[in-house]
Amino acid sequence: MNDNRAQVTYSSEVRRGYIYFCEPHTANITGTAELFENSNIMIDLDRKVPIYGIELEGDTASNMKQIAGKIHIFTKEQTVDGQMYYRFRLNKAIKRTVSHPKAKTILFHFADKRGIELIGIDIFDTKSYSEQYLTGN
Repeated sequence: MNDNRAQVTYSSEVRRGYIYFCEPHTANITGTAELFENSNIMIDLDRKVPIYGIELEGDTASNMKQIAGKIHIFTKEQTVDGQMYYRFRLNKAIKRTVSHPKAKTILFHFADKRGIELIGIDIFDTKSYSEQYLTGN
């Protein structure tokens, strides 16, 4: 059973997961785009924020099983030069990082060079996203 406030959902029947960057049911989706490096990641673009959330399919979604139902998966971090950002990580080393042309301030991190195993997301556009929703603070 999924909590309707959860940032991460996963359905084992269809092998799909979803990571919300904003409150569920507040979307004003303008389109959906595939992450060029991984066709199993669909990005929901929104009028109010660059990315409302991402849908994960197949092998890419399998890592989400372990965190399905979680609330506040992001932490607020600071780069060495003082820039604040929201960070989500699974405990694995990053081998590849990509972004989408329509949302360059959001980075997707992978544990493999092919870009299949999603293990993290960094959101550098802190003004567009709710710290309360992402981190619980």
